[in-house]
Parts: sequence; structure tokens; C-alpha cells
Amino acid sequence: MAGHTLTADEQRCLEHWLEVTRNQKPHLLHGYEVPGLPRTNNDMEGFIRSIKTRYRRISGRKNWNAYLLRYGSGVAYFDSLPDVRRSSPELEKWFGCISPASWRQARSQTRQRHQVQVVRFRFRLHRQSYLHTLEARWTQTLDGT
Repeated sequence: MAGHTLTADEQRCLEHWLEVTRNQKPHLLHGYEVPGLPRTNNDMEGFIRSIKTRYRRISGRKNWNAYLLRYGSGVAYFDSLPDVRRSSPELEKWFGCISPASWRQARSQTRQRHQVQVVRFRFRLHRQSYLHTLEARWTQTLDGT
């Protein structure tokens, strides 16, 4: 919109939005860059519901927490791909563009995020046994020094 100037109210709103997003954690709004991911809250809830429903149909389980802990955000990104029914040569070509170093880095980050979620999950569900395990490890550490 060349030649269009913003009104004072539009300028104020834009400045506020830029300030809010500047203070967010990095990559918080990354999902908006991925084609195929829903843009509104209602669309996102429907999208998540479809992922849960698909998992329940595949596994026969009612609870999808273990699935979500295991695969995390990768599930949503995979389901957002426009055509996930690609042939093997197409996938090899597509993934062949990824360097081994960037793959290792992404895998490491995913494992770290997964471990944090697993610890949080264990602490919430099995608090006493998790605390006993921590105490035993602490005792072993103290005895070893």
C-alpha cells in the first residue's frame, strides 16, 4: 500500500503490537510462518482435536499424553504438511537438503525438550517415587565424594 499513511490510532496499535512481540520468547510466533497451520484459536483447537482423534483411532488409547510427550510439536508440524503421502524418493530428496549438523542440532534440542517434559510429567503424576529417586541419587553422590 504505497503512499498510505497510518492514522494515529493505527500507528499506536502497531507500535504496541511490535513492542509486545519484541518481548516474547524467541520462536514463540514461529507457527505463523508454517503454511497449513491454523491461524485462529478456534481453528487451532479443531486442528489439535483432529490430531488427538487420529492418534486415538490408530492406537486405541483414550489418553494421548505419552504420544505428545514422545513426539511433541513434531506431530503438529507433520500433520500441517500439505501432502504427507509422498513417495520414498521424494522424501529422500526433500530430507536430503538437510545438513547432518543441523539434523544433529535439531535432534539434540528435541531430546532436551522431551526430557524436560518427561521430568515434569513424572513429578506431577508420581511425585513420591520421583522424589525418592532424587534422594537416592543425591545420597549416592554424597557417598561417592
